[in-house]
Amino acid sequence: MGKQWSYAEDVILEEVYERPEPLSSQLHLLPGRNESSCKNRARALGLTKVRRSYAKVRGLVIDALQLRQMTAPQIAKHTGAHINPVREELALMVNAGLVHVAKWVPAPKNNVPIRCYALGEGRNAPAPLRKTQKERGKAWLERQDKEEYRVRRAGYRIREKMKAGKLIPPRHELMTALFGSV
Repeated sequence: MGKQWSYAEDVILEEVYERPEPLSSQLHLLPGRNESSCKNRARALGLTKVRRSYAKVRGLVIDALQLRQMTAPQIAKHTGAHINPVREELALMVNAGLVHVAKWVPAPKNNVPIRCYALGEGRNAPAPLRKTQKERGKAWLERQDKEEYRVRRAGYRIREKMKAGKLIPPRHELMTALFGSV
Protein backbone atom coordinates (compact mmCIF):
# COMPACT_ATOMS: atom_id res chain seq x y z
CA MET A 1 0.00 0.00 0.00
CA GLY A 2 1.24 3.50 -0.85
CA LYS A 3 1.75 6.38 1.51
CA GLN A 4 -1.27 7.97 3.17
CA TRP A 5 -2.92 11.05 1.70
CA SER A 6 -2.74 14.17 3.84
CA TYR A 7 -5.51 16.72 4.21
CA ALA A 8 -3.45 19.28 2.25
CA GLU A 9 -3.04 16.83 -0.65
CA ASP A 10 -6.80 16.19 -0.65
CA VAL A 11 -7.45 19.93 -0.89
CA ILE A 12 -4.99 20.26 -3.78
CA LEU A 13 -6.59 17.28 -5.52
CA GLU A 14 -10.03 18.89 -5.19
CA GLU A 15 -8.67 22.09 -6.75
CA VAL A 16 -7.09 20.10 -9.58
CA TYR A 17 -10.40 18.36 -10.28
CA GLU A 18 -12.23 21.69 -10.44
CA ARG A 19 -10.00 22.95 -13.25
CA PRO A 20 -10.64 22.07 -16.90
CA GLU A 21 -6.96 21.22 -17.58
CA PRO A 22 -6.07 17.53 -17.76
CA LEU A 23 -4.87 15.82 -14.60
CA SER A 24 -1.58 14.79 -16.20
CA SER A 25 -0.59 18.43 -16.74
CA GLN A 26 -1.15 19.26 -13.04
CA LEU A 27 0.69 16.37 -11.39
CA HIS A 28 3.54 18.73 -10.46
CA LEU A 29 1.22 20.08 -7.73
CA LEU A 30 1.21 16.64 -6.08
CA PRO A 31 4.86 15.49 -5.93
CA GLY A 32 5.33 11.80 -5.27
CA ARG A 33 1.90 10.93 -6.68
CA ASN A 34 1.20 9.43 -10.08
CA GLU A 35 -1.88 9.81 -12.24
CA SER A 36 -3.50 6.50 -11.32
CA SER A 37 -3.13 7.08 -7.57
CA CYS A 38 -4.68 10.56 -7.98
CA LYS A 39 -7.61 9.08 -9.90
CA ASN A 40 -8.11 6.39 -7.26
CA ARG A 41 -8.06 8.95 -4.44
CA ALA A 42 -10.46 11.23 -6.34
CA ARG A 43 -12.84 8.31 -6.80
CA ALA A 44 -12.64 7.55 -3.07
CA LEU A 45 -13.42 11.22 -2.30
CA GLY A 46 -16.30 11.25 -4.79
CA LEU A 47 -14.74 13.90 -7.05
CA THR A 48 -15.64 14.24 -10.71
CA LYS A 49 -13.47 15.98 -13.29
CA VAL A 50 -14.82 19.19 -14.74
CA ARG A 51 -15.47 18.83 -18.48
CA ARG A 52 -13.00 20.69 -20.62
CA SER A 53 -14.45 23.89 -22.04
CA TYR A 54 -14.09 24.59 -25.73
CA ALA A 55 -15.41 28.15 -25.55
CA LYS A 56 -12.83 29.33 -28.08
CA VAL A 57 -13.75 26.54 -30.46
CA ARG A 58 -17.46 27.38 -30.17
CA GLY A 59 -16.80 30.95 -31.31
CA LEU A 60 -14.68 29.71 -34.23
CA VAL A 61 -17.37 27.21 -35.24
CA ILE A 62 -20.08 29.88 -35.19
CA ASP A 63 -17.92 32.25 -37.25
CA ALA A 64 -17.23 29.51 -39.82
CA LEU A 65 -20.89 28.49 -40.10
CA GLN A 66 -21.95 32.09 -40.65
CA LEU A 67 -20.11 31.93 -43.98
CA ARG A 68 -21.82 28.78 -45.31
CA GLN A 69 -22.83 25.23 -44.47
CA MET A 70 -19.81 23.07 -43.63
CA THR A 71 -18.85 19.60 -42.48
CA ALA A 72 -16.78 19.06 -39.32
CA PRO A 73 -13.51 18.49 -41.26
CA GLN A 74 -14.14 21.64 -43.31
CA ILE A 75 -14.76 23.65 -40.13
CA ALA A 76 -11.57 22.28 -38.56
CA LYS A 77 -9.56 23.15 -41.66
CA HIS A 78 -11.12 26.63 -41.90
CA THR A 79 -10.59 27.48 -38.22
CA GLY A 80 -7.28 25.70 -37.67
CA ALA A 81 -8.70 23.86 -34.65
CA HIS A 82 -8.29 20.13 -34.12
CA ILE A 83 -11.11 17.95 -35.45
CA ASN A 84 -11.97 16.31 -32.09
CA PRO A 85 -12.95 19.45 -30.16
CA VAL A 86 -14.80 20.69 -33.25
CA ARG A 87 -16.85 17.48 -33.36
CA GLU A 88 -17.52 17.60 -29.61
CA GLU A 89 -18.62 21.22 -29.78
CA LEU A 90 -20.85 20.57 -32.80
CA ALA A 91 -22.55 17.70 -30.96
CA LEU A 92 -23.20 19.96 -27.96
CA MET A 93 -24.47 22.75 -30.21
CA VAL A 94 -26.84 20.39 -32.06
CA ASN A 95 -28.26 19.17 -28.73
CA ALA A 96 -28.68 22.79 -27.60
CA GLY A 97 -30.43 23.73 -30.87
CA LEU A 98 -27.82 26.28 -31.96
CA VAL A 99 -26.84 24.26 -35.03
CA HIS A 100 -28.65 21.64 -37.10
CA VAL A 101 -27.66 19.00 -39.64
CA ALA A 102 -28.69 20.56 -42.95
CA LYS A 103 -27.79 17.61 -45.18
CA TRP A 104 -25.53 14.61 -45.53
CA VAL A 105 -22.73 14.70 -48.09
CA PRO A 106 -20.40 11.90 -49.26
CA ALA A 107 -16.87 12.05 -47.88
CA PRO A 108 -14.26 12.73 -50.56
CA LYS A 109 -12.18 9.61 -49.89
CA ASN A 110 -14.61 6.79 -49.10
CA ASN A 111 -18.11 8.11 -49.91
CA VAL A 112 -19.31 7.45 -46.36
CA PRO A 113 -21.97 10.10 -45.66
CA ILE A 114 -20.95 12.84 -43.21
CA ARG A 115 -23.04 15.60 -41.64
CA CYS A 116 -23.11 19.08 -43.13
CA TYR A 117 -24.01 21.63 -40.44
CA ALA A 118 -25.90 24.90 -40.72
CA LEU A 119 -26.20 27.65 -38.14
CA GLY A 120 -29.54 28.19 -36.40
CA GLU A 121 -32.51 26.12 -35.41
CA GLY A 122 -34.01 23.65 -37.83
CA ARG A 123 -34.85 20.02 -38.35
CA ASN A 124 -31.93 17.68 -38.60
CA ALA A 125 -31.76 15.95 -41.98
CA PRO A 126 -32.37 12.21 -41.67
CA ALA A 127 -29.32 10.03 -42.10
CA PRO A 128 -29.22 8.20 -45.44
CA LEU A 129 -29.96 4.50 -45.41
CA ARG A 130 -26.94 2.24 -45.27
CA LYS A 131 -26.14 0.11 -48.29
CA THR A 132 -26.81 -3.60 -47.97
CA GLN A 133 -24.00 -6.12 -48.28
CA LYS A 134 -25.25 -7.02 -51.75
CA GLU A 135 -25.12 -3.37 -52.89
CA ARG A 136 -21.63 -2.89 -51.43
CA GLY A 137 -20.43 -6.08 -53.14
CA LYS A 138 -21.86 -5.00 -56.47
CA ALA A 139 -20.20 -1.58 -56.21
CA TRP A 140 -16.87 -3.24 -55.32
CA LEU A 141 -17.15 -5.60 -58.28
CA GLU A 142 -17.79 -2.69 -60.65
CA ARG A 143 -14.60 -0.98 -59.45
CA GLN A 144 -12.42 -4.05 -60.16
CA ASP A 145 -10.42 -4.50 -63.35
CA LYS A 146 -12.10 -7.35 -65.28
CA GLU A 147 -8.90 -9.16 -66.28
CA GLU A 148 -7.30 -8.96 -62.81
CA TYR A 149 -10.55 -10.19 -61.26
CA ARG A 150 -10.68 -13.17 -63.67
CA VAL A 151 -7.08 -14.15 -62.81
CA ARG A 152 -7.74 -13.77 -59.07
CA ARG A 153 -10.86 -15.97 -59.27
CA ALA A 154 -8.92 -18.63 -61.21
CA GLY A 155 -6.34 -18.69 -58.41
CA TYR A 156 -9.12 -19.08 -55.82
CA ARG A 157 -10.61 -22.02 -57.75
CA ILE A 158 -7.25 -23.79 -58.04
CA ARG A 159 -6.51 -23.39 -54.30
CA GLU A 160 -9.97 -24.72 -53.39
CA LYS A 161 -9.47 -27.79 -55.59
CA MET A 162 -6.04 -28.40 -54.03
CA LYS A 163 -7.54 -28.18 -50.51
CA ALA A 164 -10.27 -30.63 -51.46
CA GLY A 165 -7.69 -33.02 -52.95
CA LYS A 166 -9.26 -32.91 -56.40
CA LEU A 167 -6.25 -31.29 -58.07
CA ILE A 168 -2.76 -32.65 -57.94
CA PRO A 169 -0.27 -29.86 -58.61
CA PRO A 170 2.16 -30.49 -61.46
CA ARG A 171 5.57 -31.79 -60.45
CA HIS A 172 8.60 -29.57 -60.73
CA GLU A 173 10.74 -30.25 -63.82
CA LEU A 174 13.78 -31.17 -61.74
CA MET A 175 11.80 -33.71 -59.70
CA THR A 176 10.49 -35.28 -62.88
CA ALA A 177 14.03 -35.50 -64.30
CA LEU A 178 15.47 -37.09 -61.13
CA PHE A 179 12.67 -39.46 -60.15
CA GLY A 180 10.62 -39.81 -63.31
CA SER A 181 6.99 -38.98 -63.79
CA VAL A 182 4.36 -40.76 -61.76
